[in-house]
Amino acid sequence: MDFDRLIQREQWNSAKWDKEILKHRFGHSDLLPFWVADMDFPSPPAVSRILRERADHQVYGYPASNRSFLKAWQSWTQNRHNWDVPLTDAVFIPGIVTAMSLGVSLYSEPGDAVLLQEPVYQPFRRMIEKNKRIIPGLP
Repeated sequence: MDFDRLIQREQWNSAKWDKEILKHRFGHSDLLPFWVADMDFPSPPAVSRILRERADHQVYGYPASNRSFLKAWQSWTQNRHNWDVPLTDAVFIPGIVTAMSLGVSLYSEPGDAVLLQEPVYQPFRRMIEKNKRIIPGLP
């Protein structure tokens, strides 16, 4: 990986570097975009290769749960954390905000307080509020 290669993304529809988005969200357009975990490095060649292979298939549709992915996750979890999770208890969720929203809705009730430790990725705050939970210390 070439982490020294600078990639200019301002002209490539990047929410991270879009001056209008920065101005709208933060009142200034000349900020360094530390508000989002978006990398400015090229993807690893293996990732680019598999994406090209998938795109070449040309039929996308709705994906089913990916058993090979879940098995790889199960093996990683066992090896890394000595935690044996049966595949019947594993569910693929396509994003961290979606997963956290599901957890908040399953393990709390509307009006309950949910701890949010700043600084934080702002969609986490919105996810708590949209689930009608409160964040202690906020008006």
